[in-house]
Amino acid sequence: MQTLQRTRAQAQVARTRNAGMVMIIRGVPPDWAVPIGEALLAADVDVMEITLNTPHALDMIAALHDALGEDMAIGAGTVLSVADAENALAAGAEFFVSPHLDTEIVRYANEHDCMVVPGAFTPTEVFTALRAGADIVKVFPANIVGPQFFRDLQGPFGEIPMLPTGGITVENAGTYIKSGALALGVGAGLLNWQRLDGEFARVTAATRAMRAAVMQARQEN
Repeated sequence: MQTLQRTRAQAQVARTRNAGMVMIIRGVPPDWAVPIGEALLAADVDVMEITLNTPHALDMIAALHDALGEDMAIGAGTVLSVADAENALAAGAEFFVSPHLDTEIVRYANEHDCMVVPGAFTPTEVFTALRAGADIVKVFPANIVGPQFFRDLQGPFGEIPMLPTGGITVENAGTYIKSGALALGVGAGLLNWQRLDGEFARVTAATRAMRAAVMQARQEN
């Protein structure tokens, strides 16, 4: 469904699948960004997004790019417009994630060889996102439709690169993977990020447990 040669975006998709998740960071102090990134890397997760509704999000993306850019794929989340995507790209973001489907954002990402993960909720939206050029489709909020939704979509559409997001926990992670998810969008269901109080070892421990659940589900699938 894509006509452009997008080798960097395709590599980011493979990286996302290997990590098993995209870690969603929202609402944390700016000086926590790099320590959180380091904590994720210690758990073998090298894909993270900073949501643009986080104060100083662009500064955080730039700091992560400078400190961890060779080791961590850094994306912008809650990208609501092409202007958001332009600003995030200038700050160093390598991919864009949206809660909704905006085909202009998808087009912009395609043109700049950035992985793009628009949000969708219905079969029509999922298919429209793929046809527009989405690399992965973020199904949000996933906790409303549940894991069976992902399995059912594969009947008419075949294998779809989907990222369930919303309500993902260590306890249900494996079920979503077994239902066909490429990887998971993980945020508040794993940790209360605003209450870390600088205890970044908690990030490593929780992320390691989540990734273990993903890998075990893939082995059992």
